Amino acid sequence: PGFVESASILEIDSSKVGIQIDAVSAKLAGKLAALIANEIDGTGIVISEGSIAINSQNLIADELLKKLHKAAGGKGGGSANAASGRLDKRVTAEQIIGILKGGS
Repeated sequence: PGFVESASILEIDSSKVGIQIDAVSAKLAGKLAALIANEIDGTGIVISEGSIAINSQNLIADELLKKLHKAAGGKGGGSANAASGRLDKRVTAEQIIGILKGGS
């Protein structure tokens, strides 16, 4: 399967969120996040080499990034549709799911 199809998918507030870790270089993370968001009609979160990119059609990307920063540290920012930055700690897809579900 491709990177979009192999993303971990979860639901937050009845919106789909696709997560992909270390699938592509940090340079391509934003593009992959947008592809995932478009494909699942929801939100794409891609983490690569400590960088994080979030692209969202229905959740607030910047709020998701702040939630992840609260748990894993880091910096960055963005808007309702797209956010990016760095994470201080290495996180797994399962940990991201726990962080995002725990805070909603």
